[in-house]
Amino acid sequence: IDPFHLEAYDKIAVNYNRDIEIFPVLNALFEGIYGENPYKSPTDMGVNMVGFCISDDEVCCQASRDEIIRRYYDAANKMADGKDNDKEINNTKYSTSSQGVWMNENCWKYGLVFRFPLNAWPLPTSTDKSFVTGISGQHNLYRYVGKGSAALMHYMDFCLEDYIQYMEEHPHVALFEDGQLKYEYYRQYVGEEASFDILITGRAKSYVSSLDNMGGVITVFEY
Repeated sequence: IDPFHLEAYDKIAVNYNRDIEIFPVLNALFEGIYGENPYKSPTDMGVNMVGFCISDDEVCCQASRDEIIRRYYDAANKMADGKDNDKEINNTKYSTSSQGVWMNENCWKYGLVFRFPLNAWPLPTSTDKSFVTGISGQHNLYRYVGKGSAALMHYMDFCLEDYIQYMEEHPHVALFEDGQLKYEYYRQYVGEEASFDILITGRAKSYVSSLDNMGGVITVFEY
C-alpha cells in the first residue's frame, strides 16, 4: 500500500516497495532544487498516465502488431549473422503463444508467408506441405513474398512451391475481394535472358515484379 497516497488523498493505491522506500529522498531533492514537490506520492508519478498520451488506439494496436514482425526479423537476422542460435524463432512454444497465433493468422496481410507448413502446424487448420517443400521438421520460418502474392497463397492454401507451379500453369490470374478486383498476376517466361520487357497496365495503383527461379518473372498489380 502506498502510505503517501493514502495520507494525501485518503485513497488506497498499490505501488512498488522500491518506489515507496525512495520517495522521501526524491521528495527532499524536489524541495531542495525547486522549493516544492509537485507529486504527493509515488502513485502520482506512476506510468499509468501513459494512457492519456494515446490519441488513436487503432494506430497503437497496429504498431504493436508491426512490432511482432519486427522482432521476428531482428531475431532472424541475428541468427543469420551467427550472433545467436535459432532458439528464439525456432521454438514450438512460440507457435502456441498469443503472439505466434496472431502472426500465423495475419502475416499474409503484411506480405509474409509461413515457409514450411505441416499438418495442424503452426495452426490447427494448417495443411501438410512437407511433400512439396521437402521439409518435415518444425521450423518457425517466414518469407516475404509481397502482399499480392501472399494474399493469393493465403486464399488458395498454397506454400511457395505451390504458388510458383500454379503460376506456371495459369500465367494470368485475378483475385477479387468483396466483388472488386484487388490483385492481378501475370507470369511470363524469360529463360536466362539478361534483359526483358514487362507489360505494365496504367490502371493499377502499384505493381511489383520478381523472378520465380524457374525461368519466369511474376508481376503482381494492385488495384
